Amino acid sequence: MKAHYALLTAIALLLSGLLAIPAAAYIFPVLNGDYEDGQNHWTAHSYGPGTHQTAVILQGIPGSNIDILNQGAGEVINWTSAFQTLDQDVTGAPCLYISSDVRVISQTNISPLHEPCDFEFPAVLRLHYIDDIGHPRMYMHGFYLQATLGHVTDSTKVTASEWYHFTSPDLMTYLPFTPEHLTGVEVLGVGWDYHSQFDNVEIRICQIPEASSLIGLAALLPGLLITRFRRRL
Repeated sequence: MKAHYALLTAIALLLSGLLAIPAAAYIFPVLNGDYEDGQNHWTAHSYGPGTHQTAVILQGIPGSNIDILNQGAGEVINWTSAFQTLDQDVTGAPCLYISSDVRVISQTNISPLHEPCDFEFPAVLRLHYIDDIGHPRMYMHGFYLQATLGHVTDSTKVTASEWYHFTSPDLMTYLPFTPEHLTGVEVLGVGWDYHSQFDNVEIRICQIPEASSLIGLAALLPGLLITRFRRRL
């Protein structure tokens, strides 16, 4: 009876170790994603006409956030971004998520000359990675107040000046090309004139369970099975 109980206990422990990953077992590679340390670890970039601005301001949920702004571009596409370089292996990771709080304050119409214009948003959250065949790729999700031609995939319509929390699907299963190495994270605005803000930018990577602990549990089973078999004899 004792051997039977011990066997069931060992099996339960093994299965719990194999099937469950603790909720807290994540890697968080983004630094200063809440911008409480100013623009440290983030580099500003811009392209095109207008007055570009990436600045940390003291308002948010709570504290500081980064402000993405361009004015005076007319009807010419441009972009303004803050970029953080990453060097994070995710090969075999059970899951991968990117999330952020986003607020779109204003946007002008998007050029009707670009179709589909599903890359032109006043706010964009972008993850740069190398896939499982060695090619550089990007995952991005856009946020907008008014759609024009091509806002059809990986985008969300939001309410002006209201914070919106976004969490991506599990990118290890969602993307057609599986990420193996993360190379950067970026917040940006793309289009004509736009004004948006980001806070609490975060990447969560599920860790692979320690092999030693599972091997230790598995090693208990043969001995217990033998003990139980001998008792039956």
